[in-house]
This record gives sequence, structure tokens and C-alpha cells, in this order.
Amino acid sequence: MTTMAEDFTQLAHAIKSLERTIRQNNLILNGKQPSKRISTETDSRKAVKLKALPSEDAIEDDEIINRREVYIRVVFLKLGEIDTLKEKYAADVFFQARWREERFDNKDEIEEDDIVWDEYWSPKLSIENLLNSTLMDVWRLVEKDENGHAYITEKHRINGTFAESLELNEFPFDTQDLTIKVITERSEAEVQLCADKHEISSVNNQSFVDEQEWRLHSAVMTWNVVTAKVYKNRRHKHPALCSACKVTRRPEFFIWNILVVMMFICSLAFATFTVDYKLPQNRLQLTFILLLTTVTFKFVVNQSLPKISYLTYLDKYILTSMTILISICVWHAIVPKLGLDDEDSEEADKIALGVLGAIYLVFHIFFGFWISCASLKKRLNILKEDADYLAKINGKSPKKVAPSDEPNQDLA
Repeated sequence: MTTMAEDFTQLAHAIKSLERTIRQNNLILNGKQPSKRISTETDSRKAVKLKALPSEDAIEDDEIINRREVYIRVVFLKLGEIDTLKEKYAADVFFQARWREERFDNKDEIEEDDIVWDEYWSPKLSIENLLNSTLMDVWRLVEKDENGHAYITEKHRINGTFAESLELNEFPFDTQDLTIKVITERSEAEVQLCADKHEISSVNNQSFVDEQEWRLHSAVMTWNVVTAKVYKNRRHKHPALCSACKVTRRPEFFIWNILVVMMFICSLAFATFTVDYKLPQNRLQLTFILLLTTVTFKFVVNQSLPKISYLTYLDKYILTSMTILISICVWHAIVPKLGLDDEDSEEADKIALGVLGAIYLVFHIFFGFWISCASLKKRLNILKEDADYLAKINGKSPKKVAPSDEPNQDLA
């Protein structure tokens, strides 16, 4: 009995000690300074001293003060095939990053071959949307500006396939951004990625493989993004810089091979009104054949697009045409069952033909006007972006990449 009582006493002391420890840890985690340091004994052998941790805000403020700016320039050397179905594109890309390095300011002669680059700070850059590459070269050098300030310039040459989330609402009259997303492994508190204003990003318009299907524009747009927030602390968020060139799809293939053919097929549905309304089986047979043809066209269009959850312009056109065909089928089925005499039935048939024909005509006028206005507005915006980009280049002519700085490969 005495041994059992001693065991219960030791258990009670252990529980009280655990409660004090938990209460003290809660105060520390909440950022509150404990009134005094507490030593907790475990098995009467050692004591652990608990100290308040520095606040996250203080750490972040110190890191932001020491944050470095890295200037990014992206050049699209060659654009390959753009795969709409798999949402990817092939490209040969050159991008460079430069940042200040004060330790080279006082050195007159710098031999890059003798520099141990691992001893110097690096932003640890990579391309986030790179799927695979057949060529990847990285080299560094030291450059000085007119004020004698030294910069480390890190240059990348990548030939590969890049992922691109396509916005296909306006297909086949769409314009897409082909994006290169340069991201750093360092936190937002350590580094800030900026577009280089002295050496502006650009695209080579003369080397575009998919010229038959797309129209390449001159402007290269840049913007900053931050990866999704994982924790509240800023050090767990990584900055990125996106550079994108614009391409506009040439819609003539889809206009002549799908839209125009669909219009002819749907127009033939009105010829079924020439069949006597007393023979609905003949009318329905002809209309069903045309309806199945439009379904076939819908499957052909689906093979050109990824599995998206919204309707494109082409989908809306085909579905509206199918709706008109279905309306004609419904009318052919119910007109003999209306119980009207021959004269009234023929008059009702003529009225139905006029109403459905007017709806079909108004739909095509509205669709053409809608597409024309949307395309014109988009074209004006792109022309403005190209003009602003060319003005920026003319105002601050970008520095050409020296041939000696490039690897021994043809950039085109």
C-alpha cells in the first residue's frame, strides 16, 4: 500500500509539472514574455530552461532591410509549335539576371575563370513552367556600370517545352500569352525580382515556326507574382517574374472549314418545309440527318481543344445552330397534331418558316457583329501595347548581348 501511495504522489507531481510547462510554452508561442524563467525537472536528473523566441515581425523586418534586387531580362530567341490541345509550346529562350556585388567594386581586373562562384550570393533562379529541355546552359560574368558599380550577370540559354494555361473563351478568335515564369528558391524577404529597364525583354519576330496558324506580336509584357501562401511567415513565399509575348490565332481555317460549312448545313434545314406537312416522317428524316451532321462537327471541334469547363465562341455557334435544327424538328413533329384544317395548317407552317428563318438570320448578324467588335477592340489594345513597347525601346535602347558572352551556338 505504501508503494502504491508513493506512485500516486509521484504521478500527481508529474502532472502538475506538465501543466506548468504547457502553460509556459503557450505564453511563449503567443509572443508574451514570461514573468520569469522556469526550470522543469524530468526524473530529477536535468533542468531545461525555456526562453522567449524572437517575434516573426522582427525577423521579417531585418530580412526586408537586407533584401536584394535582381533585374531580369527575357529574350524569346525562337518560338516553335504551340499545342492548343496539350496546353504547351516549344521555344528557345535566353534570360539573364543581374544583381549588385560590392566585393568586386574595387577590383580593376576580374578573371571570371578564377572566381569561385559558390562563395558569392546567388538568387537561385529557375523557370517554373519548364516541362522538359534539350539544351540548358548557365554561365556568369562580372560587369561594371558607368559609376564603377559591379554586377554579377547570370545568363541562361534554354531550349525546351513550356506549360501555358490557355484562355480559350474566344476560340478561334483568341489571343494567348506565351509566358516564361522565372522564380527564385529564396523567400520574398530575401530577394525582389524586377524587370530590367536597361536591357528590355524582347522577342525575335523573324523566327516563328507556327506562322501559318498564329500571328506573333512585338510587345513583351512583364509582371510580378508571388507563389501561393503556405504559411503566414513571409519567408515561405517565393517571388517570381513573368515575361510573356502575345500571339493571335489566325481563324481563317476554322471560319471556312467549320463556321461556313455549318451555316450551309443549317440553311438546308429550311428546305424541309417544301415537303408536305402531312408527311412528317419525311421531314423528320431529312432534319435528323442534318442534325447528326452538326453533332459530327461538334466532335471535330472537341478534338482541337483541351477538356475545358466553359464554352468557346465556336461552341456557342454550333450549339445555337443545333438548337435551331431541333426547333425545326419539333415543329415538323407537332404540326400534323395541331388539329387544324389544311388551310390553317399551311398558314401556320408558313409562319413557323418565317419566324425560324428570321431567328436564324438575326443570330448570324448578331454573331458576326459581336465577333467583329470584340476582335477590333482586342486588335486596338494589342496595337497600343506594341506602340508603347516600341516607344520604350526607342527611349531606352536595350543593350545587345555581346557575341563573346554567348555560348558557341546559333541564337536563331
